Amino acid sequence: MLSCIYCKNKSFQYNCGSKEHVILSSLGGIKASKNICCEVCNNRLGNEIDEPFADNFSFFSTMFNITTGRKKKASILKNEVEYNGNIYDLQPGGKFKLSKGSVRFKDSGGFSIVAGSREQAIILLEQAKKKSKESTEDSMKIEAKSTRVFLPPQEKKLDLGGNLQFRSAAKMLITYLATCIKPDRLRD
Repeated sequence: MLSCIYCKNKSFQYNCGSKEHVILSSLGGIKASKNICCEVCNNRLGNEIDEPFADNFSFFSTMFNITTGRKKKASILKNEVEYNGNIYDLQPGGKFKLSKGSVRFKDSGGFSIVAGSREQAIILLEQAKKKSKESTEDSMKIEAKSTRVFLPPQEKKLDLGGNLQFRSAAKMLITYLATCIKPDRLRD
């Protein structure tokens, strides 16, 4: 039996502890050990240390389309960038997509639509026509213009210092060590 290296209260059979990744799974880590800790400690430390650490890297994980160690695709980061009054989501692989289309009514009458796709534009047009001050469709003049928006370069900084980051890095190093030596030696 092996005892959990964190709480020392729970024991488990060799290779039957909670699966602990060397590099966080959310950052693409595959290599893991089941000889380190109990499930309770793994979940607790995952929430306290690993999740905030991984959140620090989420922009880069999505930008570079990193598949997690559990084979999940990179997540879409909602409302990541605001530009010219529009909000954009970051898609896996580094593409930005309009988060939500909008209709803007003009004081002088009429309206403009901002949409991320033709289908979205058609839906917004139907909604806008219903709300428009124009009395009949015959009096509406529709002018469509397709434009491509180029967002300014995005700058993101990683916070690699501080207690939380050091604790997560130390936890990953201990896990790596556990894949290199016998479990009893790790506990010595």
